[in-house]
Amino acid sequence: MPPTFELVVCITAAALFDCTETLEILNRDGLEACKEHQRANLMVPLQTGAGYPLVRSLLALNEATEKQL
Repeated sequence: MPPTFELVVCITAAALFDCTETLEILNRDGLEACKEHQRANLMVPLQTGAGYPLVRSLLALNEATEKQL
């Protein structure tokens, strides 16, 4: 039986995506203004954050492992 290894990684949405503008609005104008900003920008894709490349690389490990099986 081959050895098994499972890695679980938890990461926040703020690390995956650049939420700088939303956080600035929250801190400056409060929760209701932040909610309104989010509703107004619901269809605007978020830019990637600092943790995004790490998650992509970790997911690529799954693909590499599956190809070896």
